[in-house]
Amino acid sequence: MHPMTKDEFQQYRLLVQRKGKAMTIPAELRLGKYGAEYQKIVTALRTQFRPYLAYYITEGKNNLRHDAETAERVRQQKAIFAGIQTALYDGNLKKMDRYCDRLKEVYRHEG
Repeated sequence: MHPMTKDEFQQYRLLVQRKGKAMTIPAELRLGKYGAEYQKIVTALRTQFRPYLAYYITEGKNNLRHDAETAERVRQQKAIFAGIQTALYDGNLKKMDRYCDRLKEVYRHEG
């Protein structure tokens, strides 16, 4: 996983917003006429998710602790990750920020 830059972080956030707009288009158009572009968005969101979280949680420092205990405690936050995934699916940036903030707090308190 390569460290995310500030520009990449902002681009990821724009992709989330684009996904949100795409979700307002009827599924026939989103998956048909705009299917290739929509798939690019979905793929980019999926492949850049971990670097985005690392950047978000560390406020751009990209220096996540990689010890096993901390990693396991963060991984156990299934409800938070479920919320993030739902927000990504919906393209809801505000909701995603709320869940990422919660994950950031878990990371800070557990380390």
